[in-house]
Amino acid sequence: MASSDTEGQVASLRSVLPATDKQNATYTTVLVGSGRTPVVIADNFHPAPDKLRAQACGLSFTAASEDYYPGVLAPAHSHYQEFVNEQLPTIMGVARRRYHTLKLSACRFSLATQKPGTLKPIQCVPHFDAVSDNEWAMVHYLSLNNTGGTAFYRHRDTAFEKVTSAAAGRYLQRLKEQATTVGFPANDYIRQDTRLFKHIAQIEWAFNRAIFYPSNLFHSGVISASILSEDPATGRLTGNACIQIG
Repeated sequence: MASSDTEGQVASLRSVLPATDKQNATYTTVLVGSGRTPVVIADNFHPAPDKLRAQACGLSFTAASEDYYPGVLAPAHSHYQEFVNEQLPTIMGVARRRYHTLKLSACRFSLATQKPGTLKPIQCVPHFDAVSDNEWAMVHYLSLNNTGGTAFYRHRDTAFEKVTSAAAGRYLQRLKEQATTVGFPANDYIRQDTRLFKHIAQIEWAFNRAIFYPSNLFHSGVISASILSEDPATGRLTGNACIQIG
């Protein structure tokens, strides 16, 4: 399910929470890296995943002009957004994350389609979505076949596993310098260690598994050319959400 290096001292604890009438999800908290950052894994996340998947496959996917996501996107139905929003208190409870308010700032379906060799350099290294510990992300695996999970990384030079607002300037400047001194990796998706980044943990794919993690953690989909497809019925289809913690 999850893997990590011993240096990161990854620990996991399975908690089976009381089920609702229609949902029988189980939750695991994995502590990632030397910072022991919590990542919550929710298996059997959605009570009707086949219906949700069929609805997602019927949507029109388009590329986002200002998004580095290597594929196409479609806005999520309101019922899916409502479902995810209802699960957030449970997720934060499992993560032992205190909060006053929780809300979704974005919710969509994503389909990875961009082939290696056509990626921008920034798409070939792990990324972060925000620089605040008050923003979390969700990835919900909806493909029927194994189309790759999600990996987490440490920037070797700075030892950053996540990027805060105070650290962002230093990291981006150092990455820019390394582009000329070390060089960027081959034009492909990152899947393991590179000269710039250390692979510290990985959550494996499972149908109807959702993972939740702070958006400022370095992460990347474990994507290979063989699973890329423009057909949501066969490609790497995921549900994705951005979560604001108040």
